[in-house]
Amino acid sequence: MKKNVMAVVTFVLLMTGVNAQKFRTGIYAGVAFAGQKSDYWQITSLPISEGGISIHYGIHFNLPLAKRLELETGIQKVTRGYAYTDNSNSIFEKQYTKVQGASVPVVALVHILDYPEEVPFRFSLGLGAYLSYAISGKISFEDGSSQKAKFTNAKRTEFGPRWMAKWEFAHKFECYLSGDIRSTNILKNGTGYIRQGSFQAGVGYVF
Repeated sequence: MKKNVMAVVTFVLLMTGVNAQKFRTGIYAGVAFAGQKSDYWQITSLPISEGGISIHYGIHFNLPLAKRLELETGIQKVTRGYAYTDNSNSIFEKQYTKVQGASVPVVALVHILDYPEEVPFRFSLGLGAYLSYAISGKISFEDGSSQKAKFTNAKRTEFGPRWMAKWEFAHKFECYLSGDIRSTNILKNGTGYIRQGSFQAGVGYVF
């Protein structure tokens, strides 16, 4: 995976040199919905009230590769997590794990509709990948107590596919939908798996 990341970074740097005059930068923010998939029956989705919906934000860089093809990358703040039910010894208790991380998405955007002069308006679809790192985590309990997540049996790094749909108006204003597909098993030990992902919607501004 490290070799793949290095290859992507090298490619981005090379394209920056070639298309420096057309390089675009933007900022964005919106809402994100955390999702999970697991073969443990105790694991369920994080409730909205406990971080299942959150604010995400970031900065993106766009490099034109061809007339209707553009590479978008950047860095964003993401929130992931899941709920865990423990009914051992007939004691029913829920705990909520919420993880704050930084994610680097790399998406190839194809401009399906592109009217640079008349409207101007652009609609794009994209596929790519994301690499995220969990910076901190918090585990909350139903009784109101909480503790820091120590990641003793959980991986901090996740990697997986990403999709995006983007609308751009007047070469400045954006709105988008995107999703990080659940791919990485974050458990270090055990026979089961927990895979996290998110669905995002937001708006942005291009400088």
